[in-house]
Amino acid sequence: MRTRAEKGDSSLDMSLTTCMTRLGKLYLYGIFASYALVILLVHHAPLLQDYPDWVYQGVLFQHTLAGHTDPGYVLHHYPVPNSLTTVMLGLLNLLFGWQLTAKIWIIIL
Repeated sequence: MRTRAEKGDSSLDMSLTTCMTRLGKLYLYGIFASYALVILLVHHAPLLQDYPDWVYQGVLFQHTLAGHTDPGYVLHHYPVPNSLTTVMLGLLNLLFGWQLTAKIWIIIL
């Protein structure tokens, strides 16, 4: 068996390098997450392509749950694309306003 002096402490150097790499990645992920949260919280609504439509559908669903159905809109009793998003946004709208609900749902996803 070789001693640590014979190995040249290469295993110690390797573990230090691995630790520094992991800390660097963690730091970068933390910076990225903090920038994403700042951008998300600064704007009044998330800036995504179809997301405003989904939020509006969630508000309509919340109105249906509250008993204030909107004329011209119907609640389908079969699954449609993104129905989970609509239902969850509608349920969260019961607790929060639509802007905060939109931000919370993006954070959950």
